[in-house]
Amino acid sequence: ATAARRDTMPAAVAIRTTHSMLGKFVTGAVPLDELVATESFDVSGDVEALRALDAVLDRFDLWFDIVTP
Repeated sequence: ATAARRDTMPAAVAIRTTHSMLGKFVTGAVPLDELVATESFDVSGDVEALRALDAVLDRFDLWFDIVTP
């Protein structure tokens, strides 16, 4: 068992989803509003906190050149 830390605040938002749906969220493959509307992306708490997180996530091309001549 782990002891609760006293210096932490409770989470403003929680997500219950699949690995696949989480990947779609963090990569921006599917807009947040569409994810929230599905049954497999359950959000509890402050959805605006999730929108704030979504706004600061970097979006980049997943298939970029690592080594080029």
